[in-house]
Amino acid sequence: MKRYMQGIVGAIVVAMLLGTSTGLAADSIPIGMLGFAELRQSAEQGCPDSQNEMGLTYELGRGVDVDYERAVYWYRLAAEQGHTFAQSNLGWMYRRGTGVVQSYEQAIYWFRLAAEQGLSFAQNDLGRMYESGLGVEVDYERALYWYRLSANQGYSGAQFNIGWMYWLGSGVSQNLEQAVHWYRLSAEQGHTYAQFNLGIMYQRGTGVFQSYKQAIYWYRIAAELGNLRAKYNLAWTYQHGLGVVQNYERAFYWYTLAAELGSEYAQDMLDSYDFGNLG
Repeated sequence: MKRYMQGIVGAIVVAMLLGTSTGLAADSIPIGMLGFAELRQSAEQGCPDSQNEMGLTYELGRGVDVDYERAVYWYRLAAEQGHTFAQSNLGWMYRRGTGVVQSYEQAIYWFRLAAEQGLSFAQNDLGRMYESGLGVEVDYERALYWYRLSANQGYSGAQFNIGWMYWLGSGVSQNLEQAVHWYRLSAEQGHTYAQFNLGIMYQRGTGVFQSYKQAIYWYRIAAELGNLRAKYNLAWTYQHGLGVVQNYERAFYWYTLAAELGSEYAQDMLDSYDFGNLG
């Protein structure tokens, strides 16, 4: 039986899934322009940038067959020379169990080496391990410590995660104004889940003065960047005229886009209503 959504989607986006890096890191270096043979030669001669790039080449299958074990081999050579991007990438291989036996402890080891050298997204990823209790006991204070180091370098994922902790009061006293502050910093950098959550806070008047117009502003930005939940909420506001002139055509448009991305709620709306006579 289908479940029908009652009102605005209120599910807060989970930081665990959304506030992490992809695990693929590469310097913006000319080495990326080398041909494969030249790159391999450079890597075999011990250049850590080239070794990291070889790891990326095999992990992503750029001109070669995907080979995770070879990716790990090259990442490790670079990481052992102190290459922060390779350390982070190797940490992700261990976290996912890609090309190696999964080991959260090893993931933490490599994330920490990169984080202690100041790599912002490794700091964020190490924070996630502490917040989630992966390979360590849950420790919100340490999670927040690493998030702050990352966020203060401008990393949007860490800013989002700090906003999440303040919203829920995880490891800190709940502070909705601080949640808004950190979500806004992240949202202004294009983090779509921060944009969506900021929209929710304006929709509810949580930590800010209630404003449908501001909610729609952030929903629209997130929706145009592909956020499924934002597309659904934007459709709902058009359907019910919340902060905008009621417009069934626009509601249909955004529900359709959300449904195409797999939203069952949006599909239910499309199946259940005559968009010539909504209300």
